[in-house]
Amino acid sequence: MEDQKGFKAESGESRADGNSPEWDQRLLLWNLYLTQGILLVLGFGLLWMQGRLQIDLFGFGPWHGWWLGVGVGLAVVGVEWLLSRVVPAEWLDDGGINRLLFNRLSLPHIFGISALAAVAEEVLFRGALQHGLGVVGATLLFAAIHFRYWKKWMLMTMLVAVSLLLGGMVEVTGVLAPAISCHFTVDFVMGMMIRKGRMV
Repeated sequence: MEDQKGFKAESGESRADGNSPEWDQRLLLWNLYLTQGILLVLGFGLLWMQGRLQIDLFGFGPWHGWWLGVGVGLAVVGVEWLLSRVVPAEWLDDGGINRLLFNRLSLPHIFGISALAAVAEEVLFRGALQHGLGVVGATLLFAAIHFRYWKKWMLMTMLVAVSLLLGGMVEVTGVLAPAISCHFTVDFVMGMMIRKGRMV
């Protein structure tokens, strides 16, 4: 059974430090909401300062690129799933953060935080920062904020590769649509797979 906040209710489960998994997850979620909210405000603020805060930038039109992003996102998920089957598990272990974040969330909640992260990060990095720093510069900053991957060379390599891919799609299409939909697809599908115990 799931409560009104989207968490699965499990009785009798606690940690040695006195904090339940539900409490740890709530702290993690508050941190996620706070950081993504800051990134979203920064992204839209920079676009406004650049004079580029226009609906056309997002790609709502005859060629919007949303399905392109979904297709690329599914391909990225496929590659990550294959890697999880052929490389040592510790290479892809982020310390259990993703597992703690996703394994007790409802699907609508996973959908919501995936959408928030996709919009916030792509508006800032691919929309605002890439305009001035280029694909490589925006990718370096994107990698820098994911500091929990710094000591995990496989995860960092995958992150940089995906970031370059996202930036490349924006450069080619001229809109954010494919990057946002790709980012969302990866986060949402991976979140569901982690929730089902099919990914680390």
